Amino acid sequence: FRRCFPAQVSYAEVLPVDVNVDEETRHRKDSERSVDFFLDPYWMRGKEMKWLLPRSSVLLLWRIALLWMQAAWGRGNHLGMDRATFCRFLLDYGLVEQTKVPIFWAASLFDDLAQPLRHGNIEATARSTMFVQPLVSWWDLMSIFDVILQQHFDVSTYG
Repeated sequence: FRRCFPAQVSYAEVLPVDVNVDEETRHRKDSERSVDFFLDPYWMRGKEMKWLLPRSSVLLLWRIALLWMQAAWGRGNHLGMDRATFCRFLLDYGLVEQTKVPIFWAASLFDDLAQPLRHGNIEATARSTMFVQPLVSWWDLMSIFDVILQQHFDVSTYG
C-alpha cells in the first residue's frame, strides 16, 4: 500500500505515534501533580499565574472542561483534554471568532503544550492496546483558556 501514498507523504508519517515509556510516565505524573494545584487551599500556584479569572472561576472552568471530557470519552482517568474536545469546547462556547481568536490560532496554542499520552488507565489495560493521543494537562489548559479569554476581555471588562 506504500505505492498509493502521494510523493510528499512518507510511510513514517502515517504510522501511529510511539511513545517512550519513561517519557510518558513523566508526563502522566506531571499531569496528575498539576491537579493538586487546583486543590491547594492557598492557591499558591494560581496566584503566580496572574490569570484573568479569579480562583472560583478557574475552578468552575476546570470542572466544566472535565465534564466535557467525560461526555466525550466516558468516565475514566482523564489527565487533560484532547484536541478535538478542546476545539469543540471553544466553538460551542463561542470563544473563537475570525479576528480575535481564529480557530487555527487557538488550536496552535493547544498543540504547543500537548504531550502524547495513552488514553485511559494504564494499570487497568494492556499498554500496547491503548491508543496514543496528544493531551494538554488541566493546568496548562487553564493557561490556554486564559490567553484566549484575554483576547476577548481585560480586567476592566471582566465581571
